[in-house]
Amino acid sequence: MNLNKSPSLSFIHISQWFTITILICLISFTPSLSQATTVAQCEIKLAQLSDQTKQADYSGKHASNKRYGLLPKLDNAKRKLQKTKFIDAIKQIYDYKRKVNSLLAEGKLDLSNLPEPDLLGKADNLIACIEDINNINHAPIADAGPDQTVAPDATVILDGSNSYDQDGELLYFLWSLVTTPTDSTAELDDTSAMMRSFQADKSGEYVAELIVNDGEVDSLANSVKITTENTRPVAHAGADQSKFIADAVILDGSASTDVDGDLISFQWSFSLVPEGSNAMLSDITAIMPTFVIDVAGTYTLQLVVNDGTEDSEIDTVQVNTLNTPPIANAGPDQTVFVGDSVQLDGSNSSDADLDMLTYLWNMTAKPLDSAANLDNASIVNPSFIVDAPGFYTISLVVNDGSEDSNVDIILVVTENSRPVADAGIDQTGFVGDTITLDGGNSSDVDNDHLIYT
Repeated sequence: MNLNKSPSLSFIHISQWFTITILICLISFTPSLSQATTVAQCEIKLAQLSDQTKQADYSGKHASNKRYGLLPKLDNAKRKLQKTKFIDAIKQIYDYKRKVNSLLAEGKLDLSNLPEPDLLGKADNLIACIEDINNINHAPIADAGPDQTVAPDATVILDGSNSYDQDGELLYFLWSLVTTPTDSTAELDDTSAMMRSFQADKSGEYVAELIVNDGEVDSLANSVKITTENTRPVAHAGADQSKFIADAVILDGSASTDVDGDLISFQWSFSLVPEGSNAMLSDITAIMPTFVIDVAGTYTLQLVVNDGTEDSEIDTVQVNTLNTPPIANAGPDQTVFVGDSVQLDGSNSSDADLDMLTYLWNMTAKPLDSAANLDNASIVNPSFIVDAPGFYTISLVVNDGSEDSNVDIILVVTENSRPVADAGIDQTGFVGDTITLDGGNSSDVDNDHLIYT
């Protein structure tokens, strides 16, 4: 601004006063070490900003960079460059200072004829540059949050909300999983949000890393460690079973699990056996031990597994005996004489389940002229009278309250009985009389043909 060509006195006076004020500021701004450094910082900053702008122009046109957000960076760089025009302002102001200092040294400084009267605009640019240096961009600070301990298969929430930028710039987030357990397929649901999550699908250690960017520069990486806590294993003693007495029972704990993938050990034991049982497990530490049912009833077994750190809860399995059909025993065959009383005996019938038995006898065959009958067909030892020679067939079925036994049969056979001779009644006669003897009342209970002698 040329003061000699000013259109009004008042404006000249105001302009001269403001110019003098600016000159005083500039004169005081001698090229000391700190001031020279400030100018150098302005020059360096502008050069860097110019390079960043060119790179941002190129990247914005030719790439899609989600990590750093180039579009905000491009706008920021262009805005600062267009606002200040630092390079020319710094160079011209520095030259102007030399001229002012030279005039002062020679005593030739004339406020009515200042060199380069557009001082005010250049001073504004220099002041803007110095203010920008005083508010230099600082790298943001990433904070990935505290370390965490979670249960396996839990959803892990990552929180970068404590990250900050002391310049107050908007932050852009970049998360990554840098360490995962073997065989894990964990992935972040979104890598560019402030709060992210992933599934801890395997036991072990996960390390997540966070970098934030303020539109110009990245923070240092900050990491958070997520460790899965030990989970109790789960015992599975297998399905309940039903077996017959004397059967071998195979237990199966192979469905027991540990979500941490730890090796598990097994511990089996009987918690209940029927009275009188001496059953024993083949191996209490095996995955699939066995035992033999020796007494009817319910066997309850329990399984506990251990993952090397802690025991599982107890799981139980019940083995119930199936009803075993009873066995009928009608006793041995018999040979008797006609007229004998035959005692039957079913006391050797048995039931493996030790159930109480009931008895059912039946005379299924007898001689044609026999009228023999059992005196009581539902007791252990009924009887009957052999009233005719021949064969008597008697069957026995026992029942344990659930089912019948198979039929057992006894055969009763009459032996040959000695015939009974009957010579008739005594007789009295005279000498010479003919005496007729009569053996017609002789008999044979077997009804055999008799020969008389």
